[in-house]
Amino acid sequence: MPSIPVPTLLRLLDAERLPLAGDWSHRAPWPGLHTVLLRRQLPAPGWQAPLFALPAQLIAGLPRAVPKRQQEFLLGRLAAHEALKAAGCPATQAWAGQAERRPVWPAGMTGSLSHTDSLVLAVAASTSTGVRSVGVDLESLAPDPEAVRAIEACFDEDERRGLAACPHGLLAGFALKESLYKCLQPLVGGWIDFEDAWVRWSGDPSQPARLTLRKTLAPAFPAGHELQGSVGFFEEHVVAAVAC
Repeated sequence: MPSIPVPTLLRLLDAERLPLAGDWSHRAPWPGLHTVLLRRQLPAPGWQAPLFALPAQLIAGLPRAVPKRQQEFLLGRLAAHEALKAAGCPATQAWAGQAERRPVWPAGMTGSLSHTDSLVLAVAASTSTGVRSVGVDLESLAPDPEAVRAIEACFDEDERRGLAACPHGLLAGFALKESLYKCLQPLVGGWIDFEDAWVRWSGDPSQPARLTLRKTLAPAFPAGHELQGSVGFFEEHVVAAVAC
C-alpha cells in the first residue's frame, strides 16, 4: 500500500480521480467489475516524474520515455492498483506487473487499462466472480482524420452500414473490437484481427452490444461464439468493455 495517500500521489502526477463513469459500470453485465477513472493534465515542458516520492511498486519497470509516456504508465498502474483493491485483492499484492508492454495481473485477478490524452481507465475483477478476462477501450469522440480512415477500414460493408446508423457508431464499434482483443488475447494467444469478429449494436447505451466470432480462435472460442459488450459515453469519449 502506498505510504503517501492516493489523492496526494494523483496531485504529484497532475491527475484527479473522477466519479464512476455515470451509470456505465452498472449497465455492464458483469457485477464483479470494478472501475477507476482518472482525468490527467498532459505534462508541461520540463516535467519530470517525482520518483523520490513514489512507492517502489509504482515505479518498477518505468520505461525510459518522454514525460507523457511516463505519466501515462504511472497513472495506469496507480488506477489498476485502486481497481484491484476494490475487487478484493490485498493491497500489498494489488500491483500489476508488465510483460511485452502489457499488464500482468495478480493471480486470481483480471483487468484491463486504456487511456487517452485526458483520461485513464482501469477495470479489475476477481476471477472468482466468474469473469475470466476483460478488455476496455477509451476513444475520443473527435478522432483525427487519419484515425477516422483507419477506423472505417475495420468493418465490412454490412457492419459499417449498421453502425453508421448509430450516434458515434463506428467509433463505438472500433472500441468494442479493441476491447475484444484485450479480453481474448490473454486466453487464446496469437493475433486477433479486426475482421475476426462481427459487431452489432443498436446505438442505445442501455442495451448490450453483440460480438460474434467469424473464425475459431481456440477450442473454447469457436466460429459463431458470441460475446457481450457494453458501450457508454462520458467526458467527450466513448468507452467500451467486453468480458467473458
